[in-house]
Formats: sequence, C-alpha cells, structure tokens
Amino acid sequence: MPLRRRASPHGPQRPSLRRPRTWWESLGANLPWVYLSLLIAMTAGVMLAWPIVRSDTDTWFHLENGRYLFTHGAIPHQTHFSFLEPPRESVNYSWLFQALVYWLSVHWGYYGLIVLRAAVFLATAVLIARLLGSGPQGRSWWSALPAVLCTLLLFSRDINLRPHIFTYLFIVLTVFIIERRPRWTWLLPGVVIVWNNVHGIMYPVVLLIGLAYGIEYAVNRLRGRPYRPQDARQALIPLVVMMCAIFVRPRALDFFQLPFPNLEGYLHQRISEFSRLAWRDLLTIHINALIPQGLTVVNLYGLLVVMAVVRGVASRTMRLSHLLLCLGGVAMASRGVRFVHEFALLSLPLLAANPRAAPCVAEASQRPLRSSQSEGGRDAGVGRLPRPAAWLIAGLLMLIPIRWITARVPFRPAYPFSRQALPVGVATFLNQAGSGGALMNAPNSGGYLRWMLSPRYRIFMDMEQIFTDEDFYQATQAFVQAPMLRRIVSRYDPSFITAPMENQQFAGVIKEFPEYVPVFFDDAEILYASRLREPDLTARYALQEIDLLELAKHARTILGDESLSPSVLQALERLIAIDPGCGLTRYLLGLAAIQSSAYDQALSHAGVIVEQYPEWAQGHALRGRALRGLGRLDEASRAYRRALRLAPGRSVLYKELGLVFRAQHQPARAYRMLKRGVDLFGSDTSLEDLYLLGSVAREAGKLADARAVFQFMLAERVSPGETTWIDTLATELSQLTSGGIFGILPEAKGEVR
Repeated sequence: MPLRRRASPHGPQRPSLRRPRTWWESLGANLPWVYLSLLIAMTAGVMLAWPIVRSDTDTWFHLENGRYLFTHGAIPHQTHFSFLEPPRESVNYSWLFQALVYWLSVHWGYYGLIVLRAAVFLATAVLIARLLGSGPQGRSWWSALPAVLCTLLLFSRDINLRPHIFTYLFIVLTVFIIERRPRWTWLLPGVVIVWNNVHGIMYPVVLLIGLAYGIEYAVNRLRGRPYRPQDARQALIPLVVMMCAIFVRPRALDFFQLPFPNLEGYLHQRISEFSRLAWRDLLTIHINALIPQGLTVVNLYGLLVVMAVVRGVASRTMRLSHLLLCLGGVAMASRGVRFVHEFALLSLPLLAANPRAAPCVAEASQRPLRSSQSEGGRDAGVGRLPRPAAWLIAGLLMLIPIRWITARVPFRPAYPFSRQALPVGVATFLNQAGSGGALMNAPNSGGYLRWMLSPRYRIFMDMEQIFTDEDFYQATQAFVQAPMLRRIVSRYDPSFITAPMENQQFAGVIKEFPEYVPVFFDDAEILYASRLREPDLTARYALQEIDLLELAKHARTILGDESLSPSVLQALERLIAIDPGCGLTRYLLGLAAIQSSAYDQALSHAGVIVEQYPEWAQGHALRGRALRGLGRLDEASRAYRRALRLAPGRSVLYKELGLVFRAQHQPARAYRMLKRGVDLFGSDTSLEDLYLLGSVAREAGKLADARAVFQFMLAERVSPGETTWIDTLATELSQLTSGGIFGILPEAKGEVR
C-alpha cells in the first residue's frame, strides 16, 4: 500500500511514518500533568473538608484585630488587649488580611474562612503549575515533579489560615507575570500594594524580586545586549514602581523600622517555626511506609534546585535573575525553618528554565532504554524494565504525595470548627459568670482568648512578635515558678488565672497563692479566680473538693472503672450546664452513668463527645459500652472498631469487642479479640479477666488454651486462701481432658514440666 504524502506549499515532503496515538499512549504522554491536576484538586478538596483547628491561635488574634478595626475605625498598633504596662507598640503589617477574615467570619462564619484558605491555595498551586508547565520541558515529569513538591509544601503551611498564605500567592503571581506575561507588568504595582497591606512584613521579598530582575536588565545593557525601548516600558519601569509601592500603606515610615522579622533575639527559641535549620536535617531523606518524614520533601526539592543549577551552569543558560532569586531564598531559609517555603517559590524560575539535572541526564532521558542486539537480531541482555514493573514503581511513587497529605489529616475533627486544645469552656464561663478584669494566661492560647473575651477582659499576652523576649519568659515561667507568678500578681493583681491542663507543675505553684481557687475547667485549661477580687463568684463556683489533675488523668484512660463521689458528680453537672460541649466532663459523667447502669444517659453523653471530638477514641469507646449495655450489639461493635482505628492497640477495646462477639454467640471471634485484650502475664490483670479468657477459649473449642489459662491461674495467681477460686478452677479443669501448653497440674502447683 503506497504511503500518503502530505501536501505542502513548500514542495514535496518525505512520507510520514508516524501513526496516530492510541488513547493509552496519549494518557501516558499526558500522565504527569493529569496526575498533577488530580493531586492539586484532591489537596484543595482536603482543605475544603478540613475544619479550622488550632495549630496555633494566630488565626483568632487576626480576627480580633479585624473586629477592633471595624469597631473603632482604626488600625490597632498597640496591645489594647493586654494588661501589661506600658502597652507594647508596633506597626500592624497585616491589617488588610485581618479586615478580610473578620468580614468573612461575620457573614459566613468559619465556612467563609475555610473557602478563603482553599481558594488561595488553589490559585497558588495552579499558578505554579502554569509557570513550570510553560517552560522548556512543557508538561513532562521534569516540570511536574517540582510542582508536586511545591503542592505538598504549600499544603503543610496553607492549612493554617494566616497572612503568609497570601505572600506565597503573590510571590508566584509576581514571578509568573514577569516570566510569562511581560505585557501585564503594569499590574505589578497594584499587586504589591495589596500584598504589602495583607502581609507587609515580607517587603524584603518584593525588593529581592525587583532587584533581581532589575540587576539582570542593567547587566545585559552593560554587556551590550540589544536594547529595545519596550523592554524598559514592560520590565524596568514597572519594577521600579513596584518596589516603590511598598511605601503605600499606613505608617509607612514607621513600618520600615521593623526587623524582618526580629530573629536576632530569642524568637527562634520560643516559636518553633523560627527554629534554625540543621545540616543534619538537610542531608536526611527518610520515607517510612510511603510517607516522607521530617524535612524530606524540602530536601528533595532542594536536590532538584541543585541539579537545576548544575544544568544551567553546564549549559551556560543560567539567567542572573534566577540565580539571585534562588540565593535570596537560600538566605531566607537560613534564618528559620518557616522560610523554606519562600525559598521553594523563589527557586521556581530557576527550575522552570533548567528543569533537568544535567545535559547528560537530558540526553539519556531522550534515548529509549533498549539493550543492544545480538548478531541474530534478538535482545542479547537485559533491556528496559518490564512494563508491569515500571508501572508498579511509577504507581508507588505517585502514591507517596497522597500518603503524605492523608498522614497529616488522618481523622477529621468537628466541622467547620474544632475546639480541640482550645479553652472554649473557660471563655464561655468567663463571659457568662465573670464581670471582666485581668486574666493571666499562657501565651499559646492567648490569640483565642483575645477573640473570645476582649474587650471585657484583658490577657497577659499572645504569640505576636510585638511582645518582647522578657514578656514571653515571664509568661511561661509564671506557670512553673512561684516567685515569677508572685511578681506578676503583686504588680497587676489579675482577677483570674488560666493554666494549661497538661501543666501538672502549676498545681504545686498555685498552692502558694491561697487566694486563688479553681472555679472551672474544660478540655484544655483550668481557671482560677481570686477570692479577693471575685468573692461572689468564688463562693458559688469553687471546686476545691475536686482533684482536677486526677480527674484529667482519669479521663485520659479508656473506659476506666474509678468511681466518683456524689459531690464531684454534682460539680460536674454544674459545669456541663455552662459548657455542654466539654468532652472531659461528658466523659466522666458517662462513665458514672455506666457504673450505675444508666446506659441511656451514658449514650447521650457519648453522642455529644463524638459530635464535638470525632477524633477522640474515648467518645466512641463510651458509646460502644453504652450500646452494649442496651443490647444494641451491632452498633456497639462498629463503635469499638472506630475507637480502635483512632487508638490502635488499646487492650481494653479488644476486650470490649470480645464481649460483644461473645454476646452475639461468636466465640471464635470473641476469643481472638480477648487474646489481644487480656494480658495473661500482666501483674494488674484481674482474676475475673483471666477467667473470662479461659471460659471463652473453652467456648471457642480451644480446650488446650483454656486448660493452660486455668492452670496458670492456679499456679501463679490464686493464693491458697482463695478457696472459691480454687474450687471454680478445679471444676473447670476437671471438665477439660486435653493438656495445656504449660503442663501445670493443680496437684503440682508451681512446677513446670
């Protein structure tokens, strides 16, 4: 059959031997970008489905500043929320972000904040993909890989709603306009004006971008490169105006006296994201169960950057602006771990222009990996990987980013807002029962307390950089050293003190201040009130009869059996009326209801816990116990399984699940669960549990195991005076005929043969 020739206005051409691509080949050719698109969409979906949670409480102090701005018509520049004297002063560099998030919260609540977070992430990720995908390599794996790593890095930071997410967006947008849309450079001044008022502390990044491209332009002119007037109009003039635009903000001259940020003191010691990078961490790549650990994602991205630099230098295609941006990013990353994201984004132009490792790698990637042929024309050695193996390896590699994302959001908390680790109940109590005043607090929860209590209450401090190292030292040491707390109390005389529940040292510290008594607690903190300043409140709500730390310890165990006194139960009922969503109080009341066989009440308490803390195993375990007591065994089984997914390996859950299977007349499954739930050799394992294990083994037909358990009880656990147990076990053993694994007979107690 003759080959068809293509008609051409330039004369005859050689016949085309290219056959049309199959759908499989088209998918393979576009697989990198299909995968990247799906990953970005999935990650944006995860961000939409993930609630506002406390990774830190900065989100709430931004909300409170936004409320102050709308209420007073002025940007806050002082610590109006703190009782520290004199007030600390600074320049608010995120006022536009604060106004935006407060406006969204007023009109759409936490849902509006979630949508904002996901939208900013999606816009940033899409711009990164467009920037890399329009480079020399197009939509190949070489351009998709850095985009995938950037997506992971963005997710780890954008999940926390703070103004830095806009900095990431504006870095990529600015570079994208300069690199890919030079006719749009007239937009850059406007972009920077918005950027500088949303997150103005990052103005050095604006200067870095402008200077990098401006220096490159000047060097090219000095080297005699061809000059076109439109180059100045499209690049140089907008860049100069862009850098000048950083002055378009309130109190601009005062603003530029701020450090970037103040890392010369001890900020890196009190805020983890400012901790310095260690060389050991930068040289470590660790992937466990397809989940990158530590700084592995950052290190892989850095490796790509190094390879791109090698490629650019070897091929003499390195642009000066790209190198300056990359070096600026390296300098920023050296100041703190939080700046590795800026380094990644500033290195994007370098990766887009030099996507492959080195010329030799580029050439090798273009050659088919076939083996040489033998004289007979057949493959003589090992060629490329078999297609199934290649697809398997590719699939595992593509699974790593998905595993990394899901590992960071394993179980979704309450939606759209989770009260986990936040003093929600303490704030509710103060708003309902208190009359205002000064509240001594630990810094970590300060942002949320500001949002909930200001302006009626003033706190000590939050985690803003406006506070000094000395302020932070006093705030933290006051909860572990009585002299420091006495120093603060003598100067400011706060009406209330709220301490983290996990800080057990504070129980000893507060004993030296008898005027302060506990009046309330929630899942995160314990509130103390001053008898001198709040006599009526302390007389009504004092909790001196309750050992709060012991209660908290009791609540951390799953299905504990400690009983509570009537006075404690009465106090818990009083607390639950003020804070119905408190998981700790609900859990303690639920356990008390189980002990009194009030399973309906226990189920009601468990339902509230599961609603407020779906990620908390105790709530599902309590629900399963209540359902088992009500005879709803299938539902109880599902509740216990859910609890096991949240708290793998908890023996009490296996024991409870075994009891459910036994009640369902499934002795084999019951025995499998009880073998994992009852520790045969545990010193604290009760005789009742051991007897249960042996009885279920007998019911399951495991006669040798049953005999072994009963013999072990007689030999090691039953004392000679416990005649009831001896008679019971002797009766059980007389009914068993097969030998046990221990070979211990009642008459030869203590001997092993």
